[in-house]
Amino acid sequence: CFLKWIKDNPSTFIFSLELHRSVELEGIYSTDKHSNNNIKVFENNLKFLIEHSNEFFIIEPFPTVPQQNVNPSDLLKNDELGLIKEIYIPLSYWVQNTQNTKKIYNKIEDKFKVDIVQTTDLFCDHKADKCSIYLNYKLLYVDQFHLNSSGGQLITERLSTLLEK
Repeated sequence: CFLKWIKDNPSTFIFSLELHRSVELEGIYSTDKHSNNNIKVFENNLKFLIEHSNEFFIIEPFPTVPQQNVNPSDLLKNDELGLIKEIYIPLSYWVQNTQNTKKIYNKIEDKFKVDIVQTTDLFCDHKADKCSIYLNYKLLYVDQFHLNSSGGQLITERLSTLLEK
C-alpha cells in the first residue's frame, strides 16, 4: 500500500538512519545484536525511494553517544550544583568508529548520484576534537541516540537552505 502510494505520488524524501549502529563491525558502535546487517537490502530500498522521488536527501548520521555510556540528560538531572558545562564525544572517536559507515555512504553517493547532507560540522569542532552533546547550557539530544528539538533545529536549518535552492 505504502509502496504503491510512493510510486503514484513522487515527492521529496529526506532519509535519516543511524547506519553506524548496523554496519560497524568493530569499535564503540558495534553490537552483537545489530552489527553486520546486510547492506544490500538497505541499498535496494534506497534505490526504490530514489527512483520514485522528485528529490532525495540523505542525512549523514550525526554523532551519537555510545550505547554503553550514560544518557546525557541523566547526567544533567544529577548535576544539582550545575558543574557540568559541556558533554561531548571526541570527534576522532566518531571518525574512527564510523569508517565503514562513511565508506558505505560514499558508495551510495557515487552509485545513486545523491547528495549526502553533511551534519558533522553542525555538532563538531574539528580544532577542539569535540562533538557536542551539551554546550552552552543547551542539550542537543534526548538520549544517547536521538536529537531533541535544539539538535534537530540545526539539521532543519541546513535542510531548509538545500530545499530553497
